[in-house]
Amino acid sequence: MYCFFTNNIPPSISGVGLNTIYHINELNRNGIKNIHFYIPWLEEKKQIKYFGFNFTQSEQINLLINKYKLSKDIKIHFYDAEFYVISLSGSGLLPINKIENICPKNSILIFEDPNLYLSNCKNFNKYHFTLIISILHTNYYHYIYHNYNLINDELVSKTLSLYLGLERNFLSFLNGSTYSTKNITRSFIDTLKYTTEVSDITIAISPSVIEPFKKKELTNISIINMIGVPYRFFSYKPLEYNESNIFYIGKPIINKNIHILLKLMSNKTLHMFGTEPSKNIKLIIKYYNVNFVYHGYWNQTEAELLNYKIFLNCSISEGICTTNIEMLCLHKFLILPSHISNDIFKDFENVYFYKNINQVPDILALLNNKQPIKLSKKKLYKKFSYNKIGEELVKIIKSIKRNTK
Repeated sequence: MYCFFTNNIPPSISGVGLNTIYHINELNRNGIKNIHFYIPWLEEKKQIKYFGFNFTQSEQINLLINKYKLSKDIKIHFYDAEFYVISLSGSGLLPINKIENICPKNSILIFEDPNLYLSNCKNFNKYHFTLIISILHTNYYHYIYHNYNLINDELVSKTLSLYLGLERNFLSFLNGSTYSTKNITRSFIDTLKYTTEVSDITIAISPSVIEPFKKKELTNISIINMIGVPYRFFSYKPLEYNESNIFYIGKPIINKNIHILLKLMSNKTLHMFGTEPSKNIKLIIKYYNVNFVYHGYWNQTEAELLNYKIFLNCSISEGICTTNIEMLCLHKFLILPSHISNDIFKDFENVYFYKNINQVPDILALLNNKQPIKLSKKKLYKKFSYNKIGEELVKIIKSIKRNTK
């Protein structure tokens, strides 16, 4: 029995959640049976508080199958969850009960981004499972290391404090006046070391996930690209654009550098798909006088993006951003920070990088009179095909087995 465990929940599903679904579908396509998918469940009051509306489990299942194309062969389970803010490992939905009490004994557990669970978990019994595979997606360290001293604007700092709902001393930590970089590094090493200790196989989807740490601190981690897109994304052709509309898809939150993106779009128009901005993020939108056009959730169709030419994404918190891959396959222009997480995109002509945010206006001016070119389908498929990623994951699962104690 294969248990995929995620803290992602539709409709606010992230790249990690999408990739979990893609991994599941590819294993199923490769003949792996008896796959179970465990997703968080919030009671009605908490749904409204967290999402702004409520939904049923039947609606969740329909979303997963009809919108996100989860195979109907997969058995879906809901576990009781709570929203947690964990200062050094991020925030999100975590199980109220122990994972061992949720997933059956002697099953194979596949964790996507397990740091969040394990940093909040004591006495995790790894021997409850036949095999544990951890896939590390998120680059929390780089987010804090590269950004805690950039949040100097008083309004943005106050908004950050309100948005995260954290103590004032954590805001001081982000501004670099309380905690040292050495302390930050130590905490992340401890979290990742624990992840590798409880896992039989640990996969980092990009060098950026473990790059800041000395190799001797973290052992038994393989770096394998586990991020890709379904086959349909390789059939798109470039469009001809009359306007240079700028857009963003994702969560408008601080740890995705939304404050930097909004600053860059000061006195400009930004189209956005994804989660609706919180009241505090709207304060930043107003502060920078951004003409912010919100379009709701993106349904992963080309038709929704026909009028949008330039995808601007300032986030560096991911190992590899799934949306970047999707926009690349849609032949959009991408403007990304020059960062180890984005190195995988360097070979593609429609991608432009900035080392300093002051370079972005010049890039925008350059792209104003240009059209994206058609990228090689063969090249895209070779690097980002889920068929190949699924086959690799099957090999990994079949290659290692551990005797239970």
